[in-house]
Amino acid sequence: MDICLPINLHADYVVRALQAGKHALVELPLADTLTDAQRVIDTAERSDKHVFVNMFERFIPANQTLLDAAQAGTYGRLGLLRFRLVCRYRLGWLDDHWL
Repeated sequence: MDICLPINLHADYVVRALQAGKHALVELPLADTLTDAQRVIDTAERSDKHVFVNMFERFIPANQTLLDAAQAGTYGRLGLLRFRLVCRYRLGWLDDHWL
C-alpha cells in the first residue's frame, strides 16, 4: 500500500496496512513522533511484511548540488542548515513552518 497522507497519519495507516497483510510504502518522515515510529517498527517485526520509506528528495538536482557543495567545502564548513517548509493543501496555504 502507498501511504500518501498527512504526516500525523503515517504511523496509524502503515500499522493498519501491515496488520492487513500488506507491504507499505510511506513518504518521509515515517512518523511524527519517535513513539509512533517505534510502533511501526514493532508491528513490522511481528509481521512478514516490509515498510519502505520513500526518499525521493535525495534525487532532486538542487539537493544533490547542496550536498556536493557541503561535502566539497565550497562555501566553508557547514555549521547550520535551515529549511523553510511550506505546504499547500486544497484548503489553501498553511502558515510557514521551520524545521
